[in-house]
Amino acid sequence: MPVQQIPIPAQQQNNVGSTLPISTLEDTRIAVKVELTKQFDNHALIGQGSSSTEEDYQSYGIAIKDAISLNNKNTTLTPGFAFTHDRIDVFLTGGTDTRNTTDLFLGLTQLLSPKTLFTANLTLGHSSGYHDDPYKVVELNGALIPEKRPDNRTKQILYLSLNHFFDALNAAGELSYRYYNDSFGIQGHTMELA
Repeated sequence: MPVQQIPIPAQQQNNVGSTLPISTLEDTRIAVKVELTKQFDNHALIGQGSSSTEEDYQSYGIAIKDAISLNNKNTTLTPGFAFTHDRIDVFLTGGTDTRNTTDLFLGLTQLLSPKTLFTANLTLGHSSGYHDDPYKVVELNGALIPEKRPDNRTKQILYLSLNHFFDALNAAGELSYRYYNDSFGIQGHTMELA
């Protein structure tokens, strides 16, 4: 795909970083999510549908997961799948583009004691299509160039948490850790105590 250049007015070319015009953006988002659950035997099958619309962005998604109770309901195994289709209006070119995202999920919840719960979740995802920020540009040789990110992205997310109820406080505490890694070279570590 050829790089599209957006000329900078002559009076702005000498000091691009400080004199580019800025504008105010305002948008309205309308989102709907529907979830249905069907319980049978030791399964809780959950289906979801979602839609989100903004002036320059539309997203439609489906997801299905199954919460499987095991070990006298002390263990829950939750496999899942999600698919999202996004349509993005590309401000700088005046056109539209799309992105499709697929996520696979596997969760494990284990009751360690009557007051302690352990959770481990793993998510693997892949998206293909338009990943750029449609409003972001860089200056190159006096012209504004739309940013360009790779068309494919993979991600891995690991989430661990430990919840415990404290009688003396009449309250629960949670310690959690989240690891994020993707093919864009982004890694994130998040720890939380609540």
